[in-house]
Amino acid sequence: MTRRKRLLSDAAVVLSFFLLIGLGTWQVQRLHWKEGLIAERETRLAAPPIASWDQASEFRRARLEGTPLSDREVRIGLQGRLATPFALADGSTVLVESTEPLKGNVVSGYLRASEQAGGFVPANNPAKGEWYTADIPALAAALKLDYVRPFRLVLGTPPELPNDHLQYAVTWYSLAAVLLIVYVLARRKFAR
Repeated sequence: MTRRKRLLSDAAVVLSFFLLIGLGTWQVQRLHWKEGLIAERETRLAAPPIASWDQASEFRRARLEGTPLSDREVRIGLQGRLATPFALADGSTVLVESTEPLKGNVVSGYLRASEQAGGFVPANNPAKGEWYTADIPALAAALKLDYVRPFRLVLGTPPELPNDHLQYAVTWYSLAAVLLIVYVLARRKFAR
């Protein structure tokens, strides 16, 4: 192996090694961020239901009394979600998200903010009645609702946040170690 090829291979290995270490470190940082996010969500879900809308925030529990406006119910996405306007005694309306039509005048669930379309989710088409996200302002306008609360109430169990960042970090660090071992063995072989 010529000196130039050896220098190029050394540079490629060093660059790859530090890239793999960087990716592992990034996953460790994401692990800590996700653990904080999960802890915050669990704290909010464990808190008593909100007593007033001043306490409203993502994943706070709420128990509301009112009247479902089932004639304005819309289907959201392909998973069978329904968004039903729920009229409260104070004159405001909350969108209640469920998998079945609402029954009764009391609903309990957790609060979520408005959804926005992402890279893999098509944009809503209110003119055709096609809803892919629970965009509260757009739904309120399309359903001609006044004074709609900025959070929707989701019935059911909140989804768990996956946290696979530790295994991703171990994978990246392991790849860096394997690269280093293979490189050292190859250098020994060619040094002979």
